[in-house]
Amino acid sequence: MKKYIYTTLLIFVFFLGNIYAEKGCANIVDLEGEVFVKKVLDKEPIEGEVDMEIFEGDEIFTGGNGKVELIFDDDNTVVRINENSHLIVRKIEKDKDTRNSLLELIKGNIINIINKVSGVKYNYEVKTPSAIAAVKGTEFVVEANDKESYVGVFNGEVKVAGFDLTGNRLHDVLVNKDKGMKILLNQRNYLPEILAWKWRTKEINFLRATIWKNLKQYQELRKSGIWNKIKEARKVVKVKTLAEWIKNNPDWFNKLPVEKKERINKFLEENKKLKDIKIDELRQKYPLLIDRFKEIQRQNLERLKSHHSIPNNPIPHQNRFMKR
Repeated sequence: MKKYIYTTLLIFVFFLGNIYAEKGCANIVDLEGEVFVKKVLDKEPIEGEVDMEIFEGDEIFTGGNGKVELIFDDDNTVVRINENSHLIVRKIEKDKDTRNSLLELIKGNIINIINKVSGVKYNYEVKTPSAIAAVKGTEFVVEANDKESYVGVFNGEVKVAGFDLTGNRLHDVLVNKDKGMKILLNQRNYLPEILAWKWRTKEINFLRATIWKNLKQYQELRKSGIWNKIKEARKVVKVKTLAEWIKNNPDWFNKLPVEKKERINKFLEENKKLKDIKIDELRQKYPLLIDRFKEIQRQNLERLKSHHSIPNNPIPHQNRFMKR
C-alpha cells in the first residue's frame, strides 16, 4: 500500500472554556490586489470581496500582489494572508467560553493575532506541510511550502516539533518572543534562532501596528452598532458601482456567461432600492471604510474585464513577502 508522506503544523492557543461550540465564520475586512475565494460548495473560485463571510471548508488564494485580512466573528482574532498564499479554513467554532479554529496553510505566509479575552479558551490551530507547534503567545507568523515551515514569534512563546516520514511527532522545542525556527520535512535536529530579519523590519513593525489598529477600530464600531451601518453603506456602493459599470461597459456584460449575467441581474434586482439610500454623512465620517471599498470594487471589475474569468490556477509559484 502506497504511503503518503505528510506532516502538519498545529498551533494551539489555550485559555479556560468548555467543549461545546457552534459554527462561526470569519469576515474579509480588507483586501488588495488579486484575492480569490473558493466556497466549499463551489467548483471554481470567485473574486474575494470586503464583507464576504468565510466559513468552514472555504479556501482563500492570493496572487503576486494580493493581501487579505480576516477578522473572526469572536472580534478578537485577526489573520493577515500575504501574497502568493493558499489557506483553507478547516474549522471555526465558538461558544461563550471557547473558540476553536483550525487553518491549513498550504503555501505562503500569514500573520496571526489573537487578542486575549479573560475567561475564554482559545484552541487555535494552523497546519502546514512540515511541523507541529503549540502556541502560548498571541502574535506570530507562519510560513510554509511543501518542504519546510517557519514559525516566528512576535509575542509569547511557541512549542514546535517536527514529524518523521511516517507522521510520528519528534521532540518539542520552545520558541520564545523575537525568535524563529525553520523545520524541514523529516528534520531531526532543529533549534530556534533570532527572528529572521524579514520579520524584524520597520515595515513589518508598521504592518503589525496597523493590524492591531484595524482590530481595535473594528471592535469599537461593532460595539457601537455603527459597523452594520457601514456594511449597509458599502452594499449601496456595490450596487451603484456595478450598475454604473454595466452601463459603461455593455459589451463586456453581454459577453459574460448566462449564469453570471443572471446572478448579477438577480443581485441588482434584489437590491435596487438601495440606490436611493443616502450615505454621504457616513462616507464623510469613515471615508477609508467606504471610499476604499468602492475602489476595491472598481479594481475587481477591471480585472474581470481584462481576464473575462478567474484563472484556473490563481496562485503564482513565487513566494515573496507582499509589501503593503
